[in-house]
Amino acid sequence: MHERDPFLSNMKWLSVSYLLSSWSSLLKRPRFVVISILVLLIVCCVCYAIVFIHRSSSSLVKCVTWNVIQHQPKLDNQASNRIHSSTDSSNQPSEVLEHVEDRVLSKQQQTSSKQQVLKTRRQRRRQVMFGNFQCNRYTRQTLFTSCQIENVCINTRGQFLLFMSRDRLFGKKQLILDELNRRPWIYTQGRFESNRGLHFMRIIDAELILEFDPQRDSITSTTTTKKDDISDKDDQKNEKVVSAFTIPGSSWSERPLHSISGDPVELDKNFKYYSEPVYVLKRYAAGNMGHFLFDNIAMIVTLMMNFNPLASTRDLDKLLGNHILYLDDVYEQVAHNWIGAYRYNESLADEFSLKLPQLFSKNPPLQLCRQQDSTRIDLLPCRNTPRGTNFPRNNVLQACFANFRIGLTYGLFRAFPSREMIFVQYRQLVYYHLGIYPLPSEENDSHVMAPYLKKKPLKIVIHKKPLSSGHGKIIWNVDELLNAIRDKLQKDPYLSLYHSKQSIQVESLELDLFTMNVTEQVKFFSQVDVYISDQGSAAYYAVYMRKDTSVLIAPECYSDRGCHTGESFQILRALPNTFVVDYLELLRGSEENPNETPCNPRPTAKDLNACDPILRVDVVVENVMAFVKRRFLKMMMVDPDE
Repeated sequence: MHERDPFLSNMKWLSVSYLLSSWSSLLKRPRFVVISILVLLIVCCVCYAIVFIHRSSSSLVKCVTWNVIQHQPKLDNQASNRIHSSTDSSNQPSEVLEHVEDRVLSKQQQTSSKQQVLKTRRQRRRQVMFGNFQCNRYTRQTLFTSCQIENVCINTRGQFLLFMSRDRLFGKKQLILDELNRRPWIYTQGRFESNRGLHFMRIIDAELILEFDPQRDSITSTTTTKKDDISDKDDQKNEKVVSAFTIPGSSWSERPLHSISGDPVELDKNFKYYSEPVYVLKRYAAGNMGHFLFDNIAMIVTLMMNFNPLASTRDLDKLLGNHILYLDDVYEQVAHNWIGAYRYNESLADEFSLKLPQLFSKNPPLQLCRQQDSTRIDLLPCRNTPRGTNFPRNNVLQACFANFRIGLTYGLFRAFPSREMIFVQYRQLVYYHLGIYPLPSEENDSHVMAPYLKKKPLKIVIHKKPLSSGHGKIIWNVDELLNAIRDKLQKDPYLSLYHSKQSIQVESLELDLFTMNVTEQVKFFSQVDVYISDQGSAAYYAVYMRKDTSVLIAPECYSDRGCHTGESFQILRALPNTFVVDYLELLRGSEENPNETPCNPRPTAKDLNACDPILRVDVVVENVMAFVKRRFLKMMMVDPDE
């Protein structure tokens, strides 16, 4: 390091002292002070004038430029006449402005320019709705198994149309096009039964162009975007489709779109454009809770998983932004349509169809409706009228869908094992949508679950089916079981040691008298720790129960052939979230033959040999205690001082 020269340092301080003394002497002269102030004022005025001139010229250029852009034609005269027949040609400027910087606008012209700018900001937007489809296949009944179809439309005759250039088809294009327009694409019903579920599409060798107008107060593009969340990027979601036309399929790849003239397409007065994914199906046995879950809801969740994989919990919001579209009216008396409700109560089928989708969708369910020979998409429910002969014109579009997901991968009701992830995903969606915490994705974390388990009541529920049940097979001795379980819980040392601060609830549940809505029912079963059910629809509420819970399912009994494991257990045993136990398994190894389980004969209208199982009290009570200890293990694994 170099040492600082003391001589130079002294010189520096001397020069500064000299300047300060000189400046103080000048300030004592009045003439110098006045001249200095005048010079400063002149400099400030010059700077201000330069800035003002610069800003004025920039504003002038912008105003006139917007005026020129507003009046420049977007298409050639022929295309303009076809698409915008209402455009007034007198608005076109007589000459193009030149030397913009040299023009001086009057106040009236400046006001007009501002109006043109505002009009331009609200200018209509045209978008090519490129038709496309992504499908998988492994069935012979149809061309495809399940599909995600982009920008498909439906006309007022009920035909689904996909405007798509044949240039994007593979192989022999005309041959493939003919096959797609002739054969059913996919099967839309929850189980293969009859031709009712066959779904046809028609490809139009053209490209559809929709013209959108931004109208915040009249939104026809259906979304769930909140007004407070609207930004410039979201403006496209808040638009109304005002016109449509088509262009030849191959023309867009050869010439710029704005230079291609189009043929107008008529829109229905109630035309709607659905920008969020739409899941499409025909219902199967929708009047039964179990069938509705495993033959209808499961199909929708499968389509979600196929075409919208999750990356994080944040994606759940995206999945919940969807529409459910039913293609049938369960009341309509036409061939094979009885399959929709499957001779269950039609009003119950509509009730399930309306309420259960609310658990995993932000939008109300839709239905394909036909009235007076005109087809439309409307809110569920609506009733179809008999077909007539007054068919509407083919080219009137009633609705278009940005994302149309449809198809059946395989009937789930009888083939649920090995496909458990479907209801894992479903429960995650439902819990998240209803605000039930902890989420299923957190149930393996002891530090999350322990505080929850300490606060919740210990809840044991037995389903008590009414004696008037037409299906029979109720648990005959529900009241006896309830009393025995309550008595055991009061005396058990485990409960007094570890659950002394928790309330213990042992109750029966009569679903027919259940006054809770669907949301409250799901929240109720998310709190149940041990559930004892018969073989009926009530058992399927197990899909909403938490991890480490237990479900004990009673057998199915007949007076002429004894008891055996029923269908509900065969299906629900694959659920990974809850431990599903067959009552007859608990009897194996004991002196009692499981097939000789006692039952109470009670003939019903649907089954003269129906017999209600009588469960052994000691067996049920012993295993309920095992279920409870297993349920609260995560509470025991965490240090109570944490």
